[in-house]
Amino acid sequence: MVLLDGVKLNSFQNAMFDLSLFPKELIGAIVVQTNGASALYGSEAMGGVVNIITKNKWGGEVDDGLHSSATVSVGSMNTHRWSGSTGYRKENSSLSFFLNCETSNGDYPFHFNGEKVRRKNNAYTLSDFGLSYGHIFDSTKTLSFTSFYGLQDKQIPGIETGEIPPASSQIDKNWNSIISFENYFSGAFFVKLG
Repeated sequence: MVLLDGVKLNSFQNAMFDLSLFPKELIGAIVVQTNGASALYGSEAMGGVVNIITKNKWGGEVDDGLHSSATVSVGSMNTHRWSGSTGYRKENSSLSFFLNCETSNGDYPFHFNGEKVRRKNNAYTLSDFGLSYGHIFDSTKTLSFTSFYGLQDKQIPGIETGEIPPASSQIDKNWNSIISFENYFSGAFFVKLG
């Protein structure tokens, strides 16, 4: 079972979730429970749980006010990536936006029949953007909202035969929005709606 801040992401149709579709900019931590967790999360968690924790909206390391960041990177196989985020925090509320884009032609070199060749039809373009909002009402009540859209256009290389493989691609468009409310009645008893 895959969770985002404790809220289930698995599809109701096939109980699956593709982790490659989740934007890296939202990840603050990942908690993996490898043993069966069906007693806590239900029968879908028999194989374990992956809980993705979004970046801390109220962490003490960030002062109140406007915060922005940008990253540009270039790599092998004509890979380019740029991302940016901006956010504003005031007392018990936080709002942030992010944008990410990565492209590559994916033509890595490999050996086939004793010859060094390059992989063809292996390019991809990944784009993500979204927002995250959080508010602490008091020491017992918190509200969180996360919404993100991902567009992935990936070519699918065929089996290597010595000829250029036929062109094939897969396009994934995903929009996820999660709102959750937590109310702690005591240290051991709380209600979470998501």
